[in-house]
Amino acid sequence: MIANLIDDPQNYYSHFGTFTLSVVMQAVYDYVTSARDDPMVRLVEDVMAYRLSVITQERVMLLKAFPFLLKLPDWCWGSKIKRDARDSITHVNNMINVPFRLISFAHNPESWIALWDGKVFEKETVKVEG
Repeated sequence: MIANLIDDPQNYYSHFGTFTLSVVMQAVYDYVTSARDDPMVRLVEDVMAYRLSVITQERVMLLKAFPFLLKLPDWCWGSKIKRDARDSITHVNNMINVPFRLISFAHNPESWIALWDGKVFEKETVKVEG
């Protein structure tokens, strides 16, 4: 983190976030993140940015005032909130499952072939480089 702060002090907020995520990833998944542009850190940052754009104060107040909006069909007006919530759940599940699958396959020697063949993850989710 110190090297990142010295190299690029303007993006200190991003460096603190990367450091925090690297500590959590090390403690929970025993995954050592790279100093810059780590795919797992980028995945978490993207999901959190998406969640913050979906869950706004206006939407929360609207759902508290009109809870029937969650019961509307997907094609109906006002159901974009429901679709966004469903997409958000998908992104969060991906954020939780991708590091777990990576570590579970990393500790199993037979799984490296499947990991390199691209059978473990969806395309462009995690890029494994040798």
